[in-house]
Order: sequence, then structure tokens, then C-alpha cells
Amino acid sequence: MKGENRKLKLLPVYLLVIIDVLALGVALCVFALFHHVIPVAYSPAPVYTKPAAGQAEYEGEEPALHDEKGADFNFPGIFAEGDEPEITENLYRSKNVYVKLTKVQRNGVTYFVQDIYLRNLSYLRTAFAQDTYGKAITEHPLDIAVRNDAVAAINGDYYGTHSRRGVVIRNGIIYRADEAYGDVCFLGYDGVMWGVTEDEFNRNPEAYIDNVYQGWCFGPILVEDGVAKSGFDKNKEYDDIAGRNPRTAIGYFEPGHYCFIAVDGRREGYSVGLTLDELAQLCQELGCKFAFNLDGGKSTVMVWRGRLANRPDGGGREQSDIVYIADGGLN
Repeated sequence: MKGENRKLKLLPVYLLVIIDVLALGVALCVFALFHHVIPVAYSPAPVYTKPAAGQAEYEGEEPALHDEKGADFNFPGIFAEGDEPEITENLYRSKNVYVKLTKVQRNGVTYFVQDIYLRNLSYLRTAFAQDTYGKAITEHPLDIAVRNDAVAAINGDYYGTHSRRGVVIRNGIIYRADEAYGDVCFLGYDGVMWGVTEDEFNRNPEAYIDNVYQGWCFGPILVEDGVAKSGFDKNKEYDDIAGRNPRTAIGYFEPGHYCFIAVDGRREGYSVGLTLDELAQLCQELGCKFAFNLDGGKSTVMVWRGRLANRPDGGGREQSDIVYIADGGLN
């Protein structure tokens, strides 16, 4: 207007900062939505399954195979003789599996142990939420267990919170096994359970996955060679989880003999939970030669014959997977 120069009115700096922060927040929300909330089913691309009998190499005598689904085990006097299982409030004993549930309360802590003997390795199984391998696909462990007719079960490693990272080997199928984000636990077809650290696995993943029936990525490893690990409370890597919390662990005594452990917590007067060091000590006291920490906190759920055995924090939460004991026909 008549040569008059009109000047643009600039926004105050603080408004620009607020707009930038809001934009960043929206972007992060969208990222989290797509990576952690929206369920995505993956198309499994198994890279390994059990080789035919005779092709696998084992140390010592090669174990007997049952339909190429793992070793048979001999525990005289443990299993039932007849076709009908013997069932009491705390015991399930059939010709295939033996599971005894024990509840212990001491020093302000309540925990549950399922002592497990198997006739054949294939009776220890894993299952996905909604029978689907993927990201953010969840279901309450009790519902997964009931649908699979589980005699006993615990929650798994909640693999679905990670997008295509970690180790997921289930019932003989490798869904992924490249970049571990924690210690890794393996159960071989010979019934032996062992583990490696995240760094060890990531240096050479292919060195560890041969002849593996089950594989979980979480940790830490609690017991090795019968000796409890310690010092988790002094390790910065475990700062967020080393304190007293509800806990889930899987333990190994010998091929065919395992245990599931669930520790309740966050409930004064009933159970305050265990630290990682205390959980490792408990596994050693039980006689475990190897033990591995699975997802805990609200994830800690133990199922016994179609009902909750423990009292999960907040009733538990929906998760991506379980570890369970089956009886009857082999899948």
C-alpha cells in the first residue's frame, strides 16, 4: 500500500518451542502405536526343524526319539501305570507326565513350585496368544493354557513386545534367532537346558541354535552348573528390575525333570516378592542345575489345571506366550 513495507509478525520463541515439542510428541505416539500397540501377525519363516532320526549329533548315547519330537526319559516309579491319570488337589500323575504343585510361605514371601517329570520331551510345550506369532498380539496366560488343555503353565518371555528382535524358538520351529536383547535360554532335543549371555549369542547366533526345541530371550540366567549367580543389584543393567518383584522362572534338574516357579509380590502381609539375587538363591536351594528368569511383575502367572495357582499382581495381564505341560496326544 503506497510502497509501505509490511513486516511479517514472528511468533514468540516459547510458542515455537511448544509447537516443536507437541509435534515430537505426536510423532513418538505414532511410532509407539505402530511398533508396540497395533497387533501385527508375522508370517513365520522357520529356518530349522528337527532333523530326521540319526542325523542329529548328540554327546554320548543318542537318546530314543518319540515321533521325532524329542528324547524319552526313564524315571522308575514316577509315572502312573494305568491309562487314567491320578489327580489330587496338588498332584497330576499320568503315564506321560508327573506334576506336583507346592505352595510355600516364608519370610513374608509366597511362592509356588511345579515339580515336573516327563516321559517324553514333547510334553513340555509353548503356545502363542491367539495361536498367532506376531507383535502386540496378547491374551491372558490362563486363557491360553485352558485352550491348550494345559496341566500346568507359566507365562513366557513376552516376546511380542519386541519387533522382530530376539530369539523365538518354539516347539522345534525357529521363528527368529538373530539379535538377542537379553540372556538366552535353550532347551535341546536331548532334554538338556542351558543358556548364553546376550553378547555371547550376538557374536555368533548360528553356533547356538542347532538341535534346539525351545528358546527364550529374557533373563538373566539365575543358576549355572548348580551355582546361583549374584550381584544383580550392583549391575546397572538390572537397575530397573533387580529389586523385590513378582517373579517367574523355569528350572532344570536333569533331562526330563524341570520346574516352573512363580513368586507373588507387591502385596504387604501376603508376599513382597523376591530380588533377582534371592530368586537365584531359591532356584539353587531347590536343586536346579540351571535356571532362567522369565518375564515378571504383572506378567507372573502360574496356571494349575485350568485355574490360577498364584495371585498375580493386578490379576495379571495379557501376554504373548506361555510355557506349559501337556498330556495326551502329541501335536
